[in-house]
Amino acid sequence: MAERTNFLKESRKVLLFFCFSFVLFFLAINLIHFFNFLGKQAAALVETEKQFSLKVLPEAANPALPPQENFILTEKENSLEIPKISIKTPLIIAKSEEMKEIIQDLKKGVVVYPGSDLPGQGGRLTIIGHSAPLSWPKIRYDWIFSKLGELEADDEILINFEHRQYRYKAVEKIFLEKGEQVPDSEGESSGQVVYLITCWPPGRDLKRLVIKAELVN
Repeated sequence: MAERTNFLKESRKVLLFFCFSFVLFFLAINLIHFFNFLGKQAAALVETEKQFSLKVLPEAANPALPPQENFILTEKENSLEIPKISIKTPLIIAKSEEMKEIIQDLKKGVVVYPGSDLPGQGGRLTIIGHSAPLSWPKIRYDWIFSKLGELEADDEILINFEHRQYRYKAVEKIFLEKGEQVPDSEGESSGQVVYLITCWPPGRDLKRLVIKAELVN
């Protein structure tokens, strides 16, 4: 009887060990797969923006931007806020188009793509960020643009830059196929337009989601 009891105990230990090992293996495989996906997603975002940047916009003689003193002063560091989807994230100014550096920047927040016109300068400001399945844990900033698709016209987007706050309102939601460029828009040079870009749907690399917003005077 004692031998049978010991045998059952040992069998349970072995079974638990294999179950635990399987769960760890499954989690490891999924983590590796997802982090590989994030690297591919970063590459896709960069490629989309490179194609986007090749388009030449007409220059405006007098961009219709209000004076800097008209914008709200703030003590906040460079950051992006979208109240509707409860986003408050650091705004990282990319210094290089090198993929490795952009991937590292995307771990710290959302990224202003190199060559963008910065807030208050007029022209076009492009910001890229990751998206992930809604169940994904909020580690680093892999998930930051997961709810971007919930934005609608007139939703508010706030950018804090160099201790001034710039307020934008969403005007258009655009879904692009891979390799497709953002459609031309008239009047972009009359003020500042911001484009928020992420891969879509969250956790998959099928399309690109672009939210276009305009600076509110």
